[in-house]
Amino acid sequence: MLFPCCGVYGRIYQSLSSGLFEGNCPRCGQPAKATLSLLFLFLAVSQLFLSPAQAASQDLRAGLVPIAVEVDSSEKKDSIISDLAQGKFPAKDSLVKSPSKAPAPDSVRIGAFFQTGVAFIGFKDRSRFVRQLDSSRVDFLAQALTLEDSANVKAQAYQMVNFCFPVAAGLDLMLSQNHHIALGAGYIYDREAVVLTDLNSNPHEFFYTLQGFPLFLEWRIGISPRLMTLDGKSRFAASLRWWWLLSGSEIYSSWGVLEAKPNPLGSGWSVSLGYQILEWKNIRIQGDLGYSSISSSSRYPWSKVVPSTDPTENPNALANWSMGGLQLNLRATVGVLKR
Repeated sequence: MLFPCCGVYGRIYQSLSSGLFEGNCPRCGQPAKATLSLLFLFLAVSQLFLSPAQAASQDLRAGLVPIAVEVDSSEKKDSIISDLAQGKFPAKDSLVKSPSKAPAPDSVRIGAFFQTGVAFIGFKDRSRFVRQLDSSRVDFLAQALTLEDSANVKAQAYQMVNFCFPVAAGLDLMLSQNHHIALGAGYIYDREAVVLTDLNSNPHEFFYTLQGFPLFLEWRIGISPRLMTLDGKSRFAASLRWWWLLSGSEIYSSWGVLEAKPNPLGSGWSVSLGYQILEWKNIRIQGDLGYSSISSSSRYPWSKVVPSTDPTENPNALANWSMGGLQLNLRATVGVLKR
């Protein structure tokens, strides 16, 4: 260690009685003590918050000698060992390996992106259409006069999950190396249809369709590889988005159309975690997994698109529904303007 009293290097050894590292300055004899946990804590903090070159410099100034020394030849190794035996501390360049060259920073200032994925929409009001299907089936059974007529009445079931394949496109602007903003527009389409046969075996189709034209503003923050990485590089990013539903967002069914009312203040938000899968020249492929909360409201009640309503619900209450949920995206970005 480096004794600050005289500015000289010396060795300290662990005491069996106290467990501390104890020693005296080889020049003035002043005692010094240190704990092993304190040394490890200093090393951990320096490696976390400093670059490799800075951390090595701090280690040398604090008097922490690296245990493993990388040298180019056995002669150089013998020279270092000889100097240490004589109390001479070698230059840091002879002990610390030069840090590898940092990767070139991203030079793309503006990029155009296209993304697609799978969305699982949290549309809880699908139960309204299920009730309407059951009600129609019961009406057909009530009209049956024979067991054969009753056997002809059959109904398919709606899917338990509303999932679709949304698409989006937009522009990505790099504010700094780890901060991006993006503006994009997309299209969401989910159609659910079933067939109900009556007592004469005539088919009747029942369907409902969720359609959305979302606009979103995105803020993406790169995550430091010191916190999260797979290959030592900064490839993870967290994103926060604010959504608007544009004109044309609606629900339409076998009975009518229910248009969503645009909200200039926004229709919801979403958060996600992304990973850059591939980088080739100015093209980047990124995967993204997140959750969105997007709500729609209408100026009309549910009875406009589904006759059967919940008996405990006010029939004149205005309709509102969700267009958000879990979403997995795959985005391709192409650089169009460099720094």
